[in-house]
Amino acid sequence: MPNSAILPPDNAFQAGTLSEFMPTPINPISSGVQQSDPFHRVFATLLNHTNNTQLQAEQRMAELEAGQDNLIETVMSIQKASQTMSMLVQVRNRIVEGYHETFNQQI
Repeated sequence: MPNSAILPPDNAFQAGTLSEFMPTPINPISSGVQQSDPFHRVFATLLNHTNNTQLQAEQRMAELEAGQDNLIETVMSIQKASQTMSMLVQVRNRIVEGYHETFNQQI
């Protein structure tokens, strides 16, 4: 049975669930990306979530080395970081695949 601390009851990648991982505002004029672009927001949220889980896993490993953390919690945070990275890579691969399909379409 999944631990509720790791998997929230709702979809983990809904914007409301990951409100603490929302990206910082970007100036749309300097970046060339409109801030209201939903794909940009979702992908930036996914990147931030992946980064935060990686940082949390590194912090838990350092605490474990210092003898301050629980082994089970450390292993769970490493697995969570691994799964989020795997999901990010899969999303990236799908985006690249879609780009190539669009690019190779004949007009």
